[in-house]
Amino acid sequence: MSPNPSETRPGRAGPGAHGEYDLIVDIGCGTGYMTELLAQSGVKHNRIIGVDIDPEMTAFAQQN
Repeated sequence: MSPNPSETRPGRAGPGAHGEYDLIVDIGCGTGYMTELLAQSGVKHNRIIGVDIDPEMTAFAQQN
């Protein structure tokens, strides 16, 4: 996230999203399936991070 709050763009990224995102966070990523789809969707980004409360889900997502 940018240290300058005026440079952040909270909202939804996905098909039809406009602009370029430095960081996209998938909260509640589960297995990472949707995170991977988002990474391949054509939305311009520098980094995507998946976050989940269940350590088994994040371990699965990292392996796949």
